Amino acid sequence: MNIEHDPGSFDGTHIARYRGEADLRRFIETEWVLTDGLGGFAMGTALGMNTRRYHGWLIHAAHPPVGRVMLLNAVLERFTLAAPGAAEETVELSNFEFEPAHVAPRGHRLLKRFERGAAACRWVYRCGAFTIERRLTMGWRGGGIEVRYRVEGPAGATARVTLAPLVRLHDFHRLIRCDGRRFRVRGTASGIAIGAENGVELHLATSGGQFHAQSDWWFNFHYEQERQRGQEWIEDLFTPGEFRCECEIGPDGACSLALRAAAEPIAPMEVDRGEALKRGVEARRMHLASMAERAAKGAPALGRRVDLMAAADAFVVPRRVGEESLMTILAGYPWFGDWGRDTMIALRGLLLRTGRFEEALRALRAFALHRQRGLIPNLFDDSGGAAHYNTVDASLWFIHAACEYRRLSGDAAGFDRDLREACLDIVEHYRGGTDFGIRMDERDGLIVAGDASTQLTWMDAKRDGVVFTPRHGKPVEVNALWYGGLCSLAEALRETEASRAAMLDETARRVREHFERAFWCEQTQCLADALVPERGGWGQDATIRPNQIIACSLRFCPLEEPKRRAVIAAVEEHLLTPVGLRTLSPRDSRYQGRFEGGMFERDRAYHQGTAWPWLLAPFVEAVLRVDEFSDAARRRGRAIIEPLLEQMIVGRSLGQVAEVYDGDTSPDRPRLPGGCIAQAWSVAAVIDAMVMCEGE
Repeated sequence: MNIEHDPGSFDGTHIARYRGEADLRRFIETEWVLTDGLGGFAMGTALGMNTRRYHGWLIHAAHPPVGRVMLLNAVLERFTLAAPGAAEETVELSNFEFEPAHVAPRGHRLLKRFERGAAACRWVYRCGAFTIERRLTMGWRGGGIEVRYRVEGPAGATARVTLAPLVRLHDFHRLIRCDGRRFRVRGTASGIAIGAENGVELHLATSGGQFHAQSDWWFNFHYEQERQRGQEWIEDLFTPGEFRCECEIGPDGACSLALRAAAEPIAPMEVDRGEALKRGVEARRMHLASMAERAAKGAPALGRRVDLMAAADAFVVPRRVGEESLMTILAGYPWFGDWGRDTMIALRGLLLRTGRFEEALRALRAFALHRQRGLIPNLFDDSGGAAHYNTVDASLWFIHAACEYRRLSGDAAGFDRDLREACLDIVEHYRGGTDFGIRMDERDGLIVAGDASTQLTWMDAKRDGVVFTPRHGKPVEVNALWYGGLCSLAEALRETEASRAAMLDETARRVREHFERAFWCEQTQCLADALVPERGGWGQDATIRPNQIIACSLRFCPLEEPKRRAVIAAVEEHLLTPVGLRTLSPRDSRYQGRFEGGMFERDRAYHQGTAWPWLLAPFVEAVLRVDEFSDAARRRGRAIIEPLLEQMIVGRSLGQVAEVYDGDTSPDRPRLPGGCIAQAWSVAAVIDAMVMCEGE
């Protein structure tokens, strides 16, 4: 597949030319996502075939940014084309895979071109003398979607179009089967509304068409990505009937019609003209341009990458806390909601580096208001929105993000008003002890957390009772963040609360005094991944993992320079790949280099060799800091991050960066992406590293 970066062609992003069967697999595996700024999205493949349960034209966040439901999975599209004096020809643009392994219709045979922009996707099909364009546009902050069809051909030719929607109307995680399930269909002022027994409703309307009711079910849709993940992969979908439209090609050589879909009623005047949706798209364009302008002040190269601004913006959504309208960051599309750790790690790249300081403060405040016994939420439940607190590092990342907000924005007053108390509350609870056994060891000032049954760090994979990466005790990055947080907070308070700053400094001094001695491993010549409880004391887990690089990336590093250089060298030798850091050295017998198989196999590989793009940001920062941001270090940093920038253009997550990649590659298989196709902290890593290599 030939994918070109062509800013002048279509809303500034990606083009893929389809060359038939040779490109079939790549087009099926190449995915796109459009987001609505509220937690909703549209998602699919370049080919147009749905291969995941999450692929659909309209996924709506009923309780922004969560409560997401699949409203419109797809549309069966049939065009009957007739040129003057020629016989009619009927073609179908859709393509679905049905169990067992049967594809119908086969509209991809007519596909010539796919393009993805910041707010729309476009497919171009060719049938004899006719060209058919489908453009799917996602509204911003509401409005649902518009699918506009444009038919080009000989003047006087006619096009009869039949559009049959296929719907689930259920939680976007769950597949449905017919099983006596009932839907209701009613007419509206502009079209129809389809409702399910759970109260979910979809509104549909077309320009210049009539709806013909004929309720039916289509059976056994096959989602290959789900089958590979060991998940349920077969679904039935409901269709209420079909919209029938007819248009005649005029002297300009084209005619068009539109399908609108939304969770709310569609005003008749909006069906054809779509003024509200157009205003939203224009507002988003201006928003992204403003982001690029602000980003350019700190990093000219970043300011020129509007596609990066669009990628970053996809994750930033509102979250209401009580009566306040605040902000949050969704961890990834399609399946993640907002996670505390991910938000705090991604915040600097997505918001601070792009000059979105007000939104950054609102995101920090949203989590500060949810803290409980010194813990900020690990995550918010995707259905009910309840907060879960099972994490040790998220609160420390919060302190890091809050102090970075103060440093980069210069807003000391906002920090003091909204964040200072939360940071001090975290420190006090970590010193005195809080949930999940999180406490400061009085003997050395280091943080202890968890037991053999808990997974409290970011390496939290656990399935069927198996803990794949047990890291209870004293994890290295937790204690590096503890030290860095104490120092950063003392710095923030030194002018206004000297005595409290001195107390923080004293605790930090104790941590630094013990950190290097406790974690340095002579055997590996780098840092132990954790200190584990042993009879009478603490032993070292000498596993070579990337968590140690976080210690070297912080402004306040608890290591002397020779040890910092040794850590960087070890991480580069064992863990560095072009698209991220491996989570385990390939020389370790437990190493899993491929992220594949069922959910158990994938969870086992998740932190046992899989490469994570987000870790490149702390690696680049460590390289820059140890060499004091020299020109050579900046060149090295840019070279490290360049492959991820390339992935956004030619990779399988068009315009985005995936959650993870295979840890290794071979001649018969390239390094493939996995997990979410769009991950917040992966995109943040690219932006963060770009800016650090230009300025800081």
